[in-house]
Amino acid sequence: MKPIVILGSGGYAQEVLWIIDDINEGKRSWDFLGFVDPGAPKKKGQTLYDRPILGGFEDATSLPRDLSFVCGIGSPSSRMKESERAEAMGWAPVALVHPSVIAARHVEVGLGTIIGAGCILAPYAQIGRHCALNLGVTVGHNSRVSDFCVLAPGARISGNAVLEQGVFIGTNAIVYLKRTVGAGASLGAGSFLITNLAPGRTAIGIPATAFGQATGAGICTDQEGKEPKKEA
Repeated sequence: MKPIVILGSGGYAQEVLWIIDDINEGKRSWDFLGFVDPGAPKKKGQTLYDRPILGGFEDATSLPRDLSFVCGIGSPSSRMKESERAEAMGWAPVALVHPSVIAARHVEVGLGTIIGAGCILAPYAQIGRHCALNLGVTVGHNSRVSDFCVLAPGARISGNAVLEQGVFIGTNAIVYLKRTVGAGASLGAGSFLITNLAPGRTAIGIPATAFGQATGAGICTDQEGKEPKKEA
């Protein structure tokens, strides 16, 4: 079995361990050593989901040289930061796919990506590196999910859609056919995106629209990159 750790020690991290445990039920593949949480090194010595929290990166110097890892952090920006630090230490990212996942032929899954129970990946779906697809996510045919994207439980990505790097799609949210969600953008839980979504923006609702006046509030664009017309 190959030694592996999970980055993070929150709720999603224990769901990632659930995947490892279920993979090992079918074939003993992973020797789980514990959770490494760079954001909460003081948790060292505690347990999560009946397994040890090892501390931060500074506490992990005695781990095996051939160590594999996955990231159990739900924020796209934090996933990127900590995964890149782990790779710089020489740790090897691996993809974890729950045994219940249904994947068509010609599906691509990048290293470091986690695909949870009940997900469905349609023909020619492309999932990048260090993505997190939580419970019951579907990705339609010929769609592309770029690196460090996080899709919350029940998210639906229709065919020929594109999620650029670091996108967050909330629980039960839907991205319509052939739409693009720009890098770093977020779609709120339960929303239905029928336009494109500009990079770094946030939208919610049915149909999904900008919310609030705060910095980073969303602007939806149509397929030509123009703002939708306002009703008189």
